[in-house]
Amino acid sequence: MSKIYGYARVSLSEEKGQDLQRQVRELRAAGAEEIITEREHGDSRVKQNLDLLLESAEEGSTLICTEVSRLSRSTQQLCGIVDIIKQKRMRLVTQFHCLFKNLIHLFLHLL
Repeated sequence: MSKIYGYARVSLSEEKGQDLQRQVRELRAAGAEEIITEREHGDSRVKQNLDLLLESAEEGSTLICTEVSRLSRSTQQLCGIVDIIKQKRMRLVTQFHCLFKNLIHLFLHLL
């Protein structure tokens, strides 16, 4: 059965002002049924919890993250993650996705 997952990540050091609980609250508000958290640098090649989530998620599931940068700060690694999501026929939802969708609606109303 497909599920709505939330993924929250902060760097190893919280000194940068990153707030894991803020992300968790936003993911819950967005409808995440299960939230996976991680404390790992964005450029890290191994994000164990994200890898496990992607491996175990069923086809048709949704992955929500507050920002694309939570998945990865490396474009190459992000493309690999998106490929896995596409192969599993999952849906990826981010704030950018919501912003983009809202902009499209705005432009359609202006026509």
